[in-house]
Amino acid sequence: MDFKEKFEISVLCPICHKEHSVYVEKDDYYRWLRGTHVQNAFSYLNASEREILISGTCSECWDNMFKEVV
Repeated sequence: MDFKEKFEISVLCPICHKEHSVYVEKDDYYRWLRGTHVQNAFSYLNASEREILISGTCSECWDNMFKEVV
């Protein structure tokens, strides 16, 4: 088995002010810090998890900001 060290990234959403945690592999985290694109560094994360790392915005707030107006 391959046991890779996990790293917790805690992000405070600037809209709702709730803290969200994303767990990534430590080596990938350092690759991302050195400039690897988030989708390449963390291909195992879903789009919402990657977005919170990019913008800090949680998926609920993101959906509320960009929902269609009817």
